[in-house]
Amino acid sequence: MMSDCNPLPNNNKRRRRKTKESGLQLLPDAVTLSCLALVSRLDHAALSLVSKRYRSLVASPELCRTRWLTGCTEASFYVCLRILPDPSPRWFILTPNRRLSPIPSNPY
Repeated sequence: MMSDCNPLPNNNKRRRRKTKESGLQLLPDAVTLSCLALVSRLDHAALSLVSKRYRSLVASPELCRTRWLTGCTEASFYVCLRILPDPSPRWFILTPNRRLSPIPSNPY
């Protein structure tokens, strides 16, 4: 006989997580690209961690084109280093104050 205290989980009643969109996520891609074009290139790596949508927009050629058309380009210097004992290389960007800032991955 089965006890009512420990019912088996019912897969039909599982609730799916609903994420609320806010801010730039509610805007069309063209408007979001215009906003992202104004953000410093140094912050693009952090923005790419926000969501899959941001990651694809930050890595898109459309963002580069939008930055160029609006005159928001800036020189960037990237460095790829392998720091022992870690066998895999890591990417860094040289900040304006001459420090190497790690970036999660190089989209290019």
